[in-house]
Amino acid sequence: MLRAFLILLSVSFFVSCQNCICLPSDGLRLGFISFDSTDVDTIIIRKFEKGNNFTHLVDTSQWDRNNVVFARQNDTLQLVIYVGYIRLKSNYDYKVIIPAINRTFAITDLNEPKEEGNCSGKVMCVNRIVSCKLDGVSMPLQYETLYLRK
Repeated sequence: MLRAFLILLSVSFFVSCQNCICLPSDGLRLGFISFDSTDVDTIIIRKFEKGNNFTHLVDTSQWDRNNVVFARQNDTLQLVIYVGYIRLKSNYDYKVIIPAINRTFAITDLNEPKEEGNCSGKVMCVNRIVSCKLDGVSMPLQYETLYLRK
């Protein structure tokens, strides 16, 4: 009886270790199409409680030459180096303000489906942000990057 219980316990432990909950995404990156480097010298990120139509501000941060570095790839500035945690997480809505061109982008409904992956052999999985809304328009994402146009 004890032997049967141990075998049953071992089998259930082995089976339960096959699937695991995936880690949350690192967050959404931003790319800037047709912007000059002087346009993105200062970027203000306002983080809001998700789904409240930007009524409850949670935090405000500033990106500038002290904490971000952009590299040009063709007509797009890509975020390549950053200090601290600046990616946009799916549990908030955001307003991205670019003072140099007097422009504000509203980013909402970041969609990060929760997945369960196969973690046998200690291979982990990570959820990805697959879409969001930019100024109310649904945007599919590739490689968790949202491109903003000037």
